[in-house]
Formats: sequence, C-alpha cells, structure tokens
Amino acid sequence: MRQLLAGLLIFCAYPQASAQDPSLTYDRINLSVNVQREIENDLLIASLYAQEEAFQQSQVAERINTTMQWVLDTTDEKHSVQMQTTQYNIYPVNDRNNRLTGWRGRQGIRLQSTDVEALTRLLGVLQKKLAIESMTYGISKASRSAAEESLITEAMTQFQQRAELITSNMGRTDYRVVAMNINTQPNRPSPLPYQSRALTIEADIAAPVVELGLQTVIVSISATIELDTPR
Repeated sequence: MRQLLAGLLIFCAYPQASAQDPSLTYDRINLSVNVQREIENDLLIASLYAQEEAFQQSQVAERINTTMQWVLDTTDEKHSVQMQTTQYNIYPVNDRNNRLTGWRGRQGIRLQSTDVEALTRLLGVLQKKLAIESMTYGISKASRSAAEESLITEAMTQFQQRAELITSNMGRTDYRVVAMNINTQPNRPSPLPYQSRALTIEADIAAPVVELGLQTVIVSISATIELDTPR
C-alpha cells in the first residue's frame, strides 16, 4: 500500500513541475531595427616607401637609413601627423644567368592624420625622396564613437516604439526583452585614386589633392521580446 501511495504522489507531482517549467515560452517575437547616418571622413592615411639599389648591400642599407632619418626629422615637425615605419627588405638582384649584379632595398612608412591639410603638405615635401604607394581615408575613432553613440540612442528609441506598437496590436499591455544584440559596422578605410610616382627627385612636387567625402555609419539592433500573458 505504501509503495502504491508513493507511486501516486510521484505521478501527481510530475505534471505540476511541468506546468512551472521555465523553459516553456509563449508569444515571443523577433524584432530588428537599423539606423544609419552619413559622416564626413576626417582621417587620411598614406603609405610611402623609399627604394635604393647599389652594388653592395651595405650601400643600400646606408642610403635607406639616411633617407628614413630625413623623413623622421621632417615628420617630427608635424605634431598632428602620426608616423609608423613598415616593412624593410634588402634582397639580391641577379641577371638572366643568375649572377649577382647588385642589391635592392625598400622600406615603407605609414602616415595618418585628421589634419588633412597638414598631411597633404607633408606628402608634397616627402615626395622629393619617397614614392606614394597608396592613400586611404576613413573616420577617426573619436568621430565614429560619437556617431555610433548617437545612433544607438536613436535605434533604441525606434525599437521601443515598435515593441510598444506590436504589444498594443496584439492586445497586450506589456512586454519584456529576452535577448538583444547591438551591432555596429567595422571601420574599413577606402582607397583614394592615386597613381604612384617614380622615385625621381624634382625641385618642386605639388602636394596631392584629396577629397575625403562621406561614409555611412550603421547601427543595427536585433532582439527577442516576450509579450505578457493575456488577462
């Protein structure tokens, strides 16, 4: 008799636990919002390089080091321009018979600044001894952060309005957010059309003319809401 009673108690308790199972959900709705804004590009990035060729490897290294020291001294005068040296290679040059005829070396630098006018003037000076390999433009970290914060606020407002509209149309009085993802677009600098010039020393080389234009910043929100149970 005790065994039968225990079996009945277990059987009756099981449906009650199932009824309170928190994994059971009802009236969940997926909702997404996208907002975007055009922002002025305020960051210019330029890649340049020095290239030398000589019969001896040491001569190549000495010439490149001399040029790069001149670049460092020239760039230090522009406090608004950030500089970073990049790849540095020296390699042998062989003729058709695979005989060594000399050495060639190359070192690159990367310049970036939000002071576009100062950087373009500097590029005009550096082109006396360097070649411009590429130029790209983008949005500075500070400008992008400010734009994204503003767009997140705008997106959240739109999300709340739509969630309340859905709740009302479904005949409910309230909702709760189950999960939410807020995504922003990564900053990808875009190339500027520019034809690299040969390494020839000229008396006066004009600074490149650039127009940075606009870039679209996008913020998207995707979320799941759960409506309250009807009364």
